[in-house]
Amino acid sequence: MLNITIDEIQRDPLKYLRQVEAGETLVIFRADQAIVKLKLITL
Repeated sequence: MLNITIDEIQRDPLKYLRQVEAGETLVIFRADQAIVKLKLITL
């Protein structure tokens, strides 16, 4: 699981989306509070 800030994902969103596609789970933080969890959907 990778923890990142909103600023980090805004700088290079494709970098992080590729990591999710590769199976990584991302947790996005704002002001030290987790607000979003992104993970790959497997059907």
